[in-house]
Amino acid sequence: LNSSVFGERMRGKGEYWAATERLFRIHCQRLGFNRPRTHETSATWSVDGWYTNELAIAPDGRRLYVSQYGNQEVVVIDLETRQITGRIHTVGRPRGLVVSLDGAELYVANWDYAEVTVFDLATQQRIAQLPADEAVSDVALTPDGTQLYVTVPAFGVDVIDRVSHATLQRINVLGGAAHVAFDPVGSTAVLTLNGSG
Repeated sequence: LNSSVFGERMRGKGEYWAATERLFRIHCQRLGFNRPRTHETSATWSVDGWYTNELAIAPDGRRLYVSQYGNQEVVVIDLETRQITGRIHTVGRPRGLVVSLDGAELYVANWDYAEVTVFDLATQQRIAQLPADEAVSDVALTPDGTQLYVTVPAFGVDVIDRVSHATLQRINVLGGAAHVAFDPVGSTAVLTLNGSG
């Protein structure tokens, strides 16, 4: 993969990583699976749509969820068969996304509606909306599965209780925050900044 890479996630114990790549032709997206140790590409294919943005892998490593910003949907891919098995319509442009530890729910940062949209993965239906004050860019789950960290480019991060959906804390970050990730034990959150702060 040698063009603009927008998101990547590890699968299981580092068996594969997947990266989205925006090509210069509109309506042509390519996904690639590489083995981390050898960097060999084990599979690539096209995903119809425009502006593939972020990736999330189910905790059991069986499914990959790909946000299609331009199509306002999340594409579901079976990682064993490498086939598209579903499309979740987000009613707004999706950005970052994460799957709950039990694999039952998908949390999607919905840019247009300034919210995190929660989907039941069994039915692929929207079951909750977690509003924010401004447009949201990314969402990450703490390793213990109890809290969502939601990046808001306008000011920083909102920390939300996953069960009650209550906002627990607002973390102001100079320049705003774009993306967030955790170390394996959850003691450190790493942010990429939205601006020059």
